[in-house]
Amino acid sequence: MATSTTFASTPRRSVTGIGAGLLGASSLALGLLMVIAPHTFFEKIGPFGAANVHYVRDNATWYLAYGLGLLVAARRPAWRVPMFALGLAESAFHVVNHVVDVAKAHPRWNGPADAISLAAVGAVQVWLLLTARREEASLR
Repeated sequence: MATSTTFASTPRRSVTGIGAGLLGASSLALGLLMVIAPHTFFEKIGPFGAANVHYVRDNATWYLAYGLGLLVAARRPAWRVPMFALGLAESAFHVVNHVVDVAKAHPRWNGPADAISLAAVGAVQVWLLLTARREEASLR
C-alpha cells in the first residue's frame, strides 16, 4: 500500500527518481566546485562583473543544499514534487537574472550561452515536475 510519504508502489528506478539523482549529483558537483575553486568557477562558468569569492561561495550554499535534497528525493518519491517545484522557481529567477545581465559576460558569447543553458535546465525541471505530479496522482 502506498503511503503519503514514500509511495511504496512507485518503481525505484522511475524517470523522476533518476532525474532527481542526476540533477542532485550535478548540483552537488557545481556547489563543490564553487566552494573548492571559486576562481575557476568564476573564470570558466560565471564570468559576470568582478570576481568575488565570498559571493561565489554564498551561491554554492544553494547548489549544495538543493543537491542534497534532490538526492533524498531520488529515494523518496514524496519529496520529488516539492524539490522540483523549488528548483524550478530558482531556475526561473536565475534565468531572468542572466537575461538582464546577458551583455555583461566576458567573453560576450558566454552571456547568451549561460541564459540558454539555464533555461534548458529549467525546461528539464518543468518536465520532471509534471511527470512527478502524474506519478503522485496515479498512486492516490
